[in-house]
Amino acid sequence: MAGKLNPELNLDLYKKVYSYLVKQSGQVTYYQSVRPHLSESEKSSLIQSVKANDIYYVQLLALEERYADILRHVQHRTELDYGFEKLIEPILSVYPARCFVILEKKCWQAIELRGRSVYRMIARWLQLTHEIPGHRNEAEALTLQFYHHKPRLPALRDEMRKAGIASSANYR
Repeated sequence: MAGKLNPELNLDLYKKVYSYLVKQSGQVTYYQSVRPHLSESEKSSLIQSVKANDIYYVQLLALEERYADILRHVQHRTELDYGFEKLIEPILSVYPARCFVILEKKCWQAIELRGRSVYRMIARWLQLTHEIPGHRNEAEALTLQFYHHKPRLPALRDEMRKAGIASSANYR
């Protein structure tokens, strides 16, 4: 039905249907369809209505280039969560220094826990630090610190190798 709606025939109905779809579906394409027909306040309200779905919320903010809002949202994520990299990726090149600090802090916070899934998460975050423009040397130094962590964590080293950020030739 949504594909047959025409904003030129009934703009209010079009906006209502697509706004509903945006809220219920988690699909960016619905937002992209209704976006040109919304005022700035309507866009903000619609984006705010999906805030509970973190990744979707950040995707919509990125479409609007609201990078400061993404940064604020990321900074408030203090818990360890597995989808965090999807939240921070859109702003890595916009706020490189801040993103590096946030990722570094998350890695040190996570290292206190144990388990393969935690080490996989740390490896992915360390991998992201290597993608931050202008922070290659710091990323390498941080990776070395985690690789040589005491006590030794062979599973973490394994996850770092799998992520492509540590090879046995480079880290002795």
